[in-house]
Amino acid sequence: IDFEQSIYLTFITENGLVKRSELNQYKAQRISRPLVAINLKNDDKVKSVYATDGKQYILLASEMGYVLIFHEEEVPVIGAKAAGVIGIKLKDDDVVVSAQLLPDLIGTVAVITQRSSLKKVKLSEFEIASRAKRGLVVLREVKSKPHLVVGIHKVEAQDTICLRSAKGRLAEVKISSLRSSDRYANGANVFDEDRDGNVLDTWIKNSPDINE
Repeated sequence: IDFEQSIYLTFITENGLVKRSELNQYKAQRISRPLVAINLKNDDKVKSVYATDGKQYILLASEMGYVLIFHEEEVPVIGAKAAGVIGIKLKDDDVVVSAQLLPDLIGTVAVITQRSSLKKVKLSEFEIASRAKRGLVVLREVKSKPHLVVGIHKVEAQDTICLRSAKGRLAEVKISSLRSSDRYANGANVFDEDRDGNVLDTWIKNSPDINE
């Protein structure tokens, strides 16, 4: 790896923090001594790490169904041992469940909930905002048994999305078979929730993805 190239490591945590540091901050001086990558507070955990070039948009999605998109230049460049800044403002008990890099707002994302609801939404349904906002709702509220987001993936027409349920059931859905929905729809169920259990994992088949 050329640590002198103009690349940043961008960290996203479950508590909605984002940190961006120059790649050369992580060049090891001693093989036997690990480097501090990010200063985590309380019970926070790193959700994702991306190598970015300063020209990307960052999409953050929360479990309660909020999506925020902002340019990575909104995130200040800081040292390796520092903590991050607020990426998305979360409600109590909410966490970041998915993060994606976007070159623009062209294309679509697939949204999957724990109740196996799956839908395809055009990125044009969203808007670019500033960081530290709550974002836009991507689910219709169901008070009796609410949907919670398990994953959001940037998808192409040729992609196949995979779902794994709590009872070991696997399903594959071709993105081309889905019609585009609006932000407020909850999509169609892939599993029988009572028989197969909640969705635990989602990923894109034969395509690199954060949740794979």
